[in-house]
Amino acid sequence: VEDVFVDLDPVTERPLYDRVETYISRYYTVAKAQKRSALGFIMTVYRRRLTSSFLAIERSLRRRLQVLEGRGDILSLLDEDDLAGLAYSAEFDEDDLAAEIVELEDEKAELARFLEELSRRPPDETKMLRLDEDLRAAFTRGHRTAIVFTQYADTMDYLRERLVQTYGEAVATYSGRGGERWDAASRTWCPASKERVRALFREGKEVRILIGTDSLSEGLNLQTTRLLANYDMPWNFMRVEQRIGRVDRIGGHPEVEIRNYFYADTVEQQVYQGIGRDVDWFQDVVGPAQPVLATVEDVIRQGAMATPGHARASAVETGQRRI
Repeated sequence: VEDVFVDLDPVTERPLYDRVETYISRYYTVAKAQKRSALGFIMTVYRRRLTSSFLAIERSLRRRLQVLEGRGDILSLLDEDDLAGLAYSAEFDEDDLAAEIVELEDEKAELARFLEELSRRPPDETKMLRLDEDLRAAFTRGHRTAIVFTQYADTMDYLRERLVQTYGEAVATYSGRGGERWDAASRTWCPASKERVRALFREGKEVRILIGTDSLSEGLNLQTTRLLANYDMPWNFMRVEQRIGRVDRIGGHPEVEIRNYFYADTVEQQVYQGIGRDVDWFQDVVGPAQPVLATVEDVIRQGAMATPGHARASAVETGQRRI
């Protein structure tokens, strides 16, 4: 297992990341003060998406602006991945959504500025560049196939558009939309049955890179591969273990390589590194570490949603003591 901490570009990424994060924390604080549970839930969703990719948070903010401007249905604020990732949350009641939107001119202007800046960012995120570099190195070392996991179909779409430029028809995807393959002749993504995508990937000739959301981690046997990359890390560690369970199986390779990608200098890095010092959680996930893992998601959420600065440092410190 290798944890990869990728520095955000100090010019094109870090200032924008920090501004969006501050926006999320501010409205989360408003939600708590005004007891607006749906707003708090939505801001938590946005914070998780910011951890995943800039495209994932851009699409969420664009949907929010459309709803604020009366150009979108209230239920469009959340997509299938958002609901699946937080279906158990006590913070959220779908019936509260209708009362959540308050048309604030200041927020609409702020969102419009974010979206303008996001549209001008370079096409290759620093995290994407590192993933591409690692895949090239792995294939040079003899790996034939690789699985790339993400929480969001939006991020999956971003990854496949970048990787297809190098690997072409060797890239396929697997999500709640079903299976999809790149067709070089028509230059489009074409539907394919999940069974077909799985079979081609296990064979490892036509399809060598499989990008999937967590629907790919549910009950599939993909032990023919020995390289798995987590492009983003769920706050719930058990979901990561489910992903790894697709390749680390009886009958598979004696050793599998796992890459976990993080933005450096973030709350997620602080918490994950703190756990890594104390708990070998990949090996002990069903043993002594399980009670620890049960608290991790709450610790990350409290730290990530706290206002950047002293309040966040205090929340992270308190949370790490719990772990």
